[in-house]
Amino acid sequence: MGEQLDAILSQRSLLDEADHVSPCVAKLSAGLRAALTERRADLTRAVVAETERLDGDATWTQLKGDARDEIRRNAGLAVPAPLPRDTNAALRRALDARRLSAWRSDIDAVPTRAAKALAEAAHRVSPEEAVTTVALRRGTLQDDAAVREWLDEHERRLTEAVRNGPVILE
Repeated sequence: MGEQLDAILSQRSLLDEADHVSPCVAKLSAGLRAALTERRADLTRAVVAETERLDGDATWTQLKGDARDEIRRNAGLAVPAPLPRDTNAALRRALDARRLSAWRSDIDAVPTRAAKALAEAAHRVSPEEAVTTVALRRGTLQDDAAVREWLDEHERRLTEAVRNGPVILE
């Protein structure tokens, strides 16, 4: 694409009768539409996966459907609406509303939003109990000894945390 634009500039072909810009705009628009469609699909998959995970949680299932819907909505766990992108103006409005990089941030935030939704669910189910969130240490386990060490560490942390009430894993 850059070569085409450079050729238009260097050959001063904007002054020609032929329209050299429209094909470039069409190609760029098609690429942006594809990227936007992909980001929306990625966000949809992430939201659906976390929603299914929530639906399998014992605390979550104790709530009525309308309470679950409210919590999901408040946490920002909604499948994104279809994008109006049939024209270049609609594509521009969609990109003005949310840049492509913002889609990636929203996708990455879905697990955190689901954890907050689960914490809210636990609070509603047992309002008198404090809910503790325990973050699992991430890393690479190289051998059986490392696995046992990781399990021992987390068993201690989780056992200690669950004594104070419900525990949510992050």
